Amino acid sequence: MNETILAEEYALLKDHIEQLRSENSRLSTLTYVGRVIKIGEKTLRVITEEGRVIEIEIPKENKIKEGAKIILNHNWQMVDSSEFDDDVGQIATISQVYENKLKVDVDGQGRIVYNILSNCKTGDKIILDRSLSLAVQKLEKEKSNYLLENIVNAPWSNIGGLEEILTKIKQEVEEPLIHQKLFEKYGRKPAKGILLYGPPGCGKTMIAKSIAYSLAQMKGDTAVVFVDEADAILKTRGSGISTDAYDSIVAQFLTEMDGVNGFSKKEKKQSALKSNGHFIKINGPEILDKYLGNSEAIIRKIYKAARGAAGNVITVFATNREEVIDSAILREGRVDRKIKVPRPSKQGAEQIFKIYLKDKPLQHSSVDELSKDICRDIYDGKNKMYNVISSKGELLGNFRFENIISGAMIKGVVDRACDFAIEREKNGLDSGLNKDDLYRSLKDKYNENRGLKQILTKNDWEDVFSEKGKEFYEAYQKGYLLIEKTNEKDTYKIERRGA
Repeated sequence: MNETILAEEYALLKDHIEQLRSENSRLSTLTYVGRVIKIGEKTLRVITEEGRVIEIEIPKENKIKEGAKIILNHNWQMVDSSEFDDDVGQIATISQVYENKLKVDVDGQGRIVYNILSNCKTGDKIILDRSLSLAVQKLEKEKSNYLLENIVNAPWSNIGGLEEILTKIKQEVEEPLIHQKLFEKYGRKPAKGILLYGPPGCGKTMIAKSIAYSLAQMKGDTAVVFVDEADAILKTRGSGISTDAYDSIVAQFLTEMDGVNGFSKKEKKQSALKSNGHFIKINGPEILDKYLGNSEAIIRKIYKAARGAAGNVITVFATNREEVIDSAILREGRVDRKIKVPRPSKQGAEQIFKIYLKDKPLQHSSVDELSKDICRDIYDGKNKMYNVISSKGELLGNFRFENIISGAMIKGVVDRACDFAIEREKNGLDSGLNKDDLYRSLKDKYNENRGLKQILTKNDWEDVFSEKGKEFYEAYQKGYLLIEKTNEKDTYKIERRGA
């Protein structure tokens, strides 16, 4: 054998040895994840994430519990363990109980899984691991936070300062029922959905309740499904800000809304009887669930309850970030009207103060006088709260007190003023609410909110800076603009006016 052949064979052998070393190195770092499903005298029965069942030796000086998560090396030896269970998979319903195993229903499909839980019964809901092969947790009996609320008294007159907005809403939800035959003639159906967007605390929840109440008084039972903070769960799919979990929630809402068809003939007959409106509020962030399929199940139950209680179901979405909501939700035929609910004007704020002061015991002033005086200060242009500063240090503009006022804040001002009056009367002093109580409360609210820049929404930026508002808002979100509190010496002091 000549030297050339020997050299070639030596090179091939060397390459083979290197491949074996590489494979051995890869295997030495290869690990598997599993869960303990049974503990014997000398061995553990383990199910891996891939669904494979194996038995391994019980490690010395290591106390393992059933259900523990373990790490195995390439030789199927345990190298680590943990009792955390953040790798759970879907929720399933038990259909049959066996020894050490369960038959469960997962999204309509039956399967057999291993069981480490005790006292399991048919009908119980459990959580499976990621491999959908092991029951790892039993769910408590569900207590729904999403119950139909009967709206006994929520007339439009309870809402102050939004007359133009309420007119638009009445046109959309009331007129198809008042002129039902005319709308049927032109093939127009009652609204399925309405989007209310704008700053928080400006009456969106009250509007949704009044829709349910008003329609019930006109045409019998109506249910309103009110989705608050809709942007938290209905993000645009495929945009990079959504995930598979959000995508499936969007799809479930689309399915439910497409199942709402307005009044049928049977429903028209029922609608002759007047009734309270029905209302269900969904808070967006609260409906998110780490267990796959649970959020969608909640949505299905909510709409089933709404359809069971009323012939007409309307979905009202509320948000202060309407731009991130999936366009399929907002398309015509699902959301028929998109209405901005702004912060109150000066006149609107006066009306809201009158509503909350109406039944309060006053000392000397009238409701009208108090409302006008206090709104004069709120809408005084000298009450600056924040300066908007460019990256070059240039002052671009200001946010004033009027740019953050809301109906909810006005209610808070009146409530706190009442607390001052109660405290004074407890101490044997003057009875009744006075101007000083309101101005003291208003000043407290002003100072509290000077440190809360996050209450400013995109709509606030657009209201203050007009066509540049969106651009400035996005620049602020990216850190190109700064918001700083105004200096005390530059801030107009809220003071009591008049006697």
